[in-house]
Amino acid sequence: LEAYMEVDRAIWREEQQVPAPAPALSFATARLEALNTELQAAEERVAAWSQSGDGGSDESLWRVILELGIHRNEERATEHEEFISTINRQVLARNEVAVLRRRWEEATEEVKVLKSKVSYLQGLYQEEDSLLEGLFGESYGSEEEKHIELELDKVRSYRDTMAGGVLEWQEASMLVQAATELLERAVTCWKELSSQTPETRFHLSTEARNTIQEAALNIQTAQAILPGVQFPYCTTREMSALLQAVVYMFTDMQIPERYSYAGQCYRNFRERARALFKWMQDKIENSLKKDLTDVDREVSEVNKRLRRLRVSLIRHKMGDYSMERCPAPPPFGGSSLRRLTTSERCSRSGFDSRQYKASPHQADMLQGRTIHQMYFNAPGEWGPNGLWKAVTQIPGQWSQ
Repeated sequence: LEAYMEVDRAIWREEQQVPAPAPALSFATARLEALNTELQAAEERVAAWSQSGDGGSDESLWRVILELGIHRNEERATEHEEFISTINRQVLARNEVAVLRRRWEEATEEVKVLKSKVSYLQGLYQEEDSLLEGLFGESYGSEEEKHIELELDKVRSYRDTMAGGVLEWQEASMLVQAATELLERAVTCWKELSSQTPETRFHLSTEARNTIQEAALNIQTAQAILPGVQFPYCTTREMSALLQAVVYMFTDMQIPERYSYAGQCYRNFRERARALFKWMQDKIENSLKKDLTDVDREVSEVNKRLRRLRVSLIRHKMGDYSMERCPAPPPFGGSSLRRLTTSERCSRSGFDSRQYKASPHQADMLQGRTIHQMYFNAPGEWGPNGLWKAVTQIPGQWSQ
């Protein structure tokens, strides 16, 4: 009994991590695969630009601007805008590769850490299976234990799928929030261009360009994470208009009318990004997390029933009747059903989480990605007196 309770405590501690290891690993692995594809495509675009000659750098761009004398010269800026924009496109392509490569490295490290956590948790499950098999043999202690264990597998599987959907929404929301901060900096830089020296204006404009580009990549990534969701703000058309303005930024800044129009474009997109973040937060807090809390509470109840029954069965097996809280169970081996290990239960077919009734909005929000049926985030805590205390609220918002 002591050994079982110790393993149970260890499993509970691991499952309480936020985000939980199993759905977090599933999400991180899928994201890493997507980044591999995006990075490869970006590198191919840079290679295509390289074939047309060198010059795709901020240093070469600044040198050309000086040589052509377009600073505050509307006529020259208009005359050479396609040449300037071509160099700028090359810089943008290289910047994209740098951003994606940084994200790929971060995602690779995250997957390594999560694999280690999941491996440790799987080891605990195997240890629990071995303890139960050593006590009960290959049979369940009772038909009731078999029934409750299968019920727990089903609700946990459904909860894992739902939690994975919430995790995707939260990751996308954080990317959009970061985009709003980047856009705020870009708008500030653009505003300061009007009263600076030529070199300072160039550096401010490059900072504005880089922050707008990364903000756009953030929003594109957020949309890729939620492919089945239509964003009401920052649509594909709006993104195209924004990036088009960025391409011609270094000539727009020389022409007062176009400088003013571009600034308005950047400010409008910043406000649209803010509205998108607010919309996403509303969906997460007022819809998804409420539904997840309900399912999480159901998992807690089933989990407590199974734990209470197994403690009673173990005490009966050891001949300890003094502390039993449940009616005397049937003799061990009374069930003719073979005990399934955790891995066998997780890999068996025939369970479809969609059989559980979901709220109407979930069809639009959950992405339906298959998540490994790993136990995670079982609510409750071990008190100082060794008793289990269930909680009624889901843990706080997951960290990135």
